[in-house]
Amino acid sequence: MRQTQTRRQPASGMGRRLLVLGTPLAYTVVTLIHPRELPGGGGSMYADLRGQVGTWLAVHTAQIVLIMLLGATIWVLVDGLEGTAAKVARAAILPFVAFYSAFDAIVGFATGLLVRQANGLSGAEQATAAQQIQQYFDSVIEPGLPTFYVVAIGMAAWVVAMLAVAVASRRAGASAVTVALLAVAAVSFGFDHGFPTGTIGMAALFLAGLLLDRRPVRELRSTPATVSG
Repeated sequence: MRQTQTRRQPASGMGRRLLVLGTPLAYTVVTLIHPRELPGGGGSMYADLRGQVGTWLAVHTAQIVLIMLLGATIWVLVDGLEGTAAKVARAAILPFVAFYSAFDAIVGFATGLLVRQANGLSGAEQATAAQQIQQYFDSVIEPGLPTFYVVAIGMAAWVVAMLAVAVASRRAGASAVTVALLAVAAVSFGFDHGFPTGTIGMAALFLAGLLLDRRPVRELRSTPATVSG
């Protein structure tokens, strides 16, 4: 028996479209709102965020929801598909959602709340708080600390999941353009969720979803091998 990519009946309808297309579109908007203009010149997290901490916290609050929706999006993209790549994509959803959400909380919420608290201080106290905020932010991705591995696992799980979606989709008949867009989404968003790489990644995922919606992958079944002789 020769095994080929198998596809069960996938989920369909407006709900699927809203998830697959709406999630990356909404995340694209969030990446554009994400604070990136640095009044402090990038030299100090406190100087950069003190005047836009509200936006920073709002963006990272939205990202918690969007991360969960991205996990659901991955599931739907391989819904009905069988095979190793589809199984890898499904297996990577949980670590992605768990660790990427933790990443968002560690870097986003914690830094924002510290900046907000420092805004209520003055003079030497505020200067000391600014130094502590910078030390905290710099230590998040310091190799050897647990936070480094949380961030690394979350990012790696996203890349693995989306590359697996690309492979599974290709084996099920998706176009080369669609597969390339899924790969761009994997690598670009995996590198960073902010502008411009996060924007590019989510835009690529939206376009891939649009192509898959217009030209769904074909149904393939296990076919018996031909026996000769």
